[in-house]
Amino acid sequence: MKLEKKGNSNNWYVRVWLPKHKKYKWVATHTTNKKEATKMLNQYQKAEIEYKLGLREDIIDKPSPTLRDAISQYMKSRKNSRDVGNSTLRSYKFSFADLNHVVRDNTLIDEINNLDIERLNTYFNTKPRGSGAYKGKIGLSDATINIRKRGLMAFMKWCLKMEYIKRIPNGLEQIKNPINASSEGTDNNRKKIITKDELKQVLKREKDPVLRAYYRTAFNTGLRRIEVNHSQYFKLKDKHYLRVTKTKGKKEPRIVPLRSSKTILDFHICKEAQYSVGRVTKGWTKVAKKCGFYIPYDKTLHANRHAFATYSAKDGKNMMALKESMGHKSLTTTEQYAKASYLFYVSEDNIEVNA
Repeated sequence: MKLEKKGNSNNWYVRVWLPKHKKYKWVATHTTNKKEATKMLNQYQKAEIEYKLGLREDIIDKPSPTLRDAISQYMKSRKNSRDVGNSTLRSYKFSFADLNHVVRDNTLIDEINNLDIERLNTYFNTKPRGSGAYKGKIGLSDATINIRKRGLMAFMKWCLKMEYIKRIPNGLEQIKNPINASSEGTDNNRKKIITKDELKQVLKREKDPVLRAYYRTAFNTGLRRIEVNHSQYFKLKDKHYLRVTKTKGKKEPRIVPLRSSKTILDFHICKEAQYSVGRVTKGWTKVAKKCGFYIPYDKTLHANRHAFATYSAKDGKNMMALKESMGHKSLTTTEQYAKASYLFYVSEDNIEVNA
């Protein structure tokens, strides 16, 4: 058993003789560094001794892959899963990028230890934020750190299931009672809701009639930003509906009832214009700032969706019907909008806004 280089490759390989199969096998180390490759060689030499002592069935049963290979296998398995959406896949990539900052990608997956995760947590707290309202601020928000950890924990559990590791390193636990970026230095009990009065202010200042239609549609239907452009109108028994064909993650299409002819008109204006998500979001942010009520992460375009759910709950809409309309997976998510802490923020007026 020794290290060799094969063909034109600069990477090292471990040449292993498999007595049970009576043949040689070259195992890639995925590194040009002989010191790093030797670590893998030592692993197989130990396995060879255990095999000769009768402590294992073969020299190579399921060797630990490198971090790079394990991530590649994991991402491939996730992409083939209908329960994992593109946004989740993107969050995994951010998680792995942060892990690669403290652990080299040719490190064997079973060599990642508690010290590495401790260094990762230090990195989370010293890394400048790359985007958002607090771009450049040192240290990721608690919510972002939890998203990173959640992705890495899912990955480690998969490695455990694949028998690549024997235990999950400590330190990947979620931060309890996290402070969201939107609540830093503010009232943590504040809810992400656009009131009817705030929407009227925006509609009064917004000069683009198409953007006004997008804002009203979000407030009056609860559609997500991406859903407005990817919905189809239809009429059934004198009632009007939208069929949402593209949404967050890989959820099934859903039906959203339309309450008035004005909301139907707004939807058709949006459907005809097909403004990009970025254009609508930036337009909202710009006008909300002029109105003086804009709060990063809170008083956003998406907060109109929360407003729709809250006003609907206040008006006594059936929770199961609201759940289906919102596209929530759990009824618990829908029921939170019926809590007093949410209802406190809405006025006595009806939900429909056509100003």
